[in-house]
Amino acid sequence: MGGAFLLAWLVGEGIIIYRSVKVQGGPPWPGQLLAGTGAFAALAILAEAGPDARKIAITIAWGLNAAGFLALYTPATGTQNAAGQAMGQLTGTNAANQGWWGNVTGSSVKNTSVFPAGSGTCLPEGVIT
Repeated sequence: MGGAFLLAWLVGEGIIIYRSVKVQGGPPWPGQLLAGTGAFAALAILAEAGPDARKIAITIAWGLNAAGFLALYTPATGTQNAAGQAMGQLTGTNAANQGWWGNVTGSSVKNTSVFPAGSGTCLPEGVIT
């Protein structure tokens, strides 16, 4: 592609990585980076249609970066559960949303058993064995 388009893609990936480290406290999920790359790949295909399409694709790419940058400093709003914790969104603070990285590396992960408690059988009650 070109220098402006490649730079827009790299800036976009940088915004995704920065947001992930800031909000989740760890590296981004691979799918987050893949989604960003997919959007820029689609714009690169559009840009191959001609010089006017290339200008439009570069403008859209930098527009996506501007939107991503502005989203870094916009407080998230949404639903909360009974404990007042945000559900299904990134809240902008590490304490409010530990994210998957905190769950993997944090000491708050409890060891739990995956085996059912009870009489030692996996069958539901009332089933004749």
